[in-house]
Amino acid sequence: MLKLYDLTTEYKHEPLGLDEAQPRFGWKLDSDRQNTLQTAYRLQLSCGGESVWDSGRVESAQSILNEYLGPNLTPRTEYDWTVTVWDNHGETAEGTSRFETGLLNGSAFEGKAQWITHAPDKASPVSPVLYKDFVVQGNVKKARLYATALGVYEAEINGEPVDDTYFHPGWTNYRKRLQYQTYAVTLREGENRLALTLANGWYKGKLGFMPQPNHYGDTTAALAALCITYEDGHEESTACAFLVDNFCRADGGEHRCGRSVSTAPEAAYLLPGLGANGIVGGLQVVEPVLHQPLGGKGLEPAADYVSSP
Repeated sequence: MLKLYDLTTEYKHEPLGLDEAQPRFGWKLDSDRQNTLQTAYRLQLSCGGESVWDSGRVESAQSILNEYLGPNLTPRTEYDWTVTVWDNHGETAEGTSRFETGLLNGSAFEGKAQWITHAPDKASPVSPVLYKDFVVQGNVKKARLYATALGVYEAEINGEPVDDTYFHPGWTNYRKRLQYQTYAVTLREGENRLALTLANGWYKGKLGFMPQPNHYGDTTAALAALCITYEDGHEESTACAFLVDNFCRADGGEHRCGRSVSTAPEAAYLLPGLGANGIVGGLQVVEPVLHQPLGGKGLEPAADYVSSP
């Protein structure tokens, strides 16, 4: 009997936040008969039960890196795919998997989210924690957090880390390319809090054989977007921006992204640890500010946002 297993999209099992415009699919064969070879396959992609692409039967033994050749994929969308395989003994097997696209080159950041930072002494050894309180009204079907930073960051929702990994977004040439991460987060109805802790990392910390700080820039900053889909099917389109526009600050009750923002600034605070060059007692409350990292030692206008696990 022919079976399929280890179905992957871009070498990953059911990846979240996939940024490939033409993802590649792979699978493995298992059979109780010797000398079993794949002779043909068929790939089908669907979204919400509707067909998106059908490769038709392809006469090929290739079972890795089979490229998607259909219409352009939509950012932040769940897709299901099915592969049907024929072997040299006349048997057929079928397998299914899924993936969810990310921002596809930072599409949800551009023109919506803004970089946010703090305004203490740049030489301060403490790590800033930026937070935003927000209200969820209704039953949430899914929520996705997209985040990156100049420096390294840790994200929390209601005091709980969004995952168990560290040192995101990773080391790149920050002037050319900046990785972002996608998280499936759990929100509760009513009040919620998102917090991002920043540290120097490779961006601002000491780096190289002759360790000097500020190799890429001298100010840590965060960029984030939260997208919420409710059980009744509607999505808060402004949710992709309201956490960052403005992530920690309100100006005179200004109406931002379809939401009335409180006149009381939601503070950022400084916390010792996470890359701090020493322990500083207590918390220091600061007023966060918008940050424009383009030009100088920052992101160049042509910098790309790319998804990273």
